[in-house]
Amino acid sequence: MHSVFNLTALSQRFDVSFWRQLMSLFVVALLLSVVFDTSWVFSTPIDHQVSEFIYRAGGGQFAWKENFWLETVFHQWAKIPPILLTLSALLLWIASYWVKSFVSWRWSLAYVFLASALAVGVIAWLKASTDKACPWHLVQYGGEYAFRRLFEGGISRGLQCWPAGHASTGFGLLAWSIMFYQRKRFRLGTTAFFIAMLCGNILGVSQVLRGAHFISHQLWTALICWTVCWLVYRVFQPLESITRVRQIERREPTRTRVSLSVDTQVNKREAQETGHL
Repeated sequence: MHSVFNLTALSQRFDVSFWRQLMSLFVVALLLSVVFDTSWVFSTPIDHQVSEFIYRAGGGQFAWKENFWLETVFHQWAKIPPILLTLSALLLWIASYWVKSFVSWRWSLAYVFLASALAVGVIAWLKASTDKACPWHLVQYGGEYAFRRLFEGGISRGLQCWPAGHASTGFGLLAWSIMFYQRKRFRLGTTAFFIAMLCGNILGVSQVLRGAHFISHQLWTALICWTVCWLVYRVFQPLESITRVRQIERREPTRTRVSLSVDTQVNKREAQETGHL
């Protein structure tokens, strides 16, 4: 029976202009983050309005800061599956040196692990470098620090709240989506994309409800993670192609030499026949 929502058809249509659509998506995310984020160029109140609503709903505090579900389940436990998925790529890459069925996936698995790990690493480095306060650090939400725009000068306060670290473990899974699309596994690529976005947003929004991040922090994290994954893919793609060609040459050197020999003999015969004519 024909389904109105055909995931395979959606995947194939999505692939037709995959990079253009995905870039468009994250350009929209970038624009939204400028609108939401009071820490960059503009100073719109939406980020603070959302956090202030949560703050007031808790009776003048971030009442869900220590909530079991948000702090333990979504803040600590929920990041474990994405981490295990990333580590599984590493383990499968190692296994590819012993299991022949994994050999053709070796470069793809190496890419997924490296891109995901690097995306999380870049987010961690930015968090340590930007000295950005969480909502619960700010004076207007019962904290002790004044609000600063991103990269605004001043004495270092040792704060690490931009981008969103926990959300990056989910958004880092975008590497799986890029890898599957590169291998023409369109349905898996689309599924991996939505899983990555779901995981990243669950981890991110749970922190917003606790007062640990503004909404725009999640958007910036998604944008940065996808950019890192895409850049790593652009490096891996030519390296993988070169490696595959060399593997084919090593695997079939005799056939290559025979083919060249036959071609040479045919060319000589044609030249001789042409000379007689």
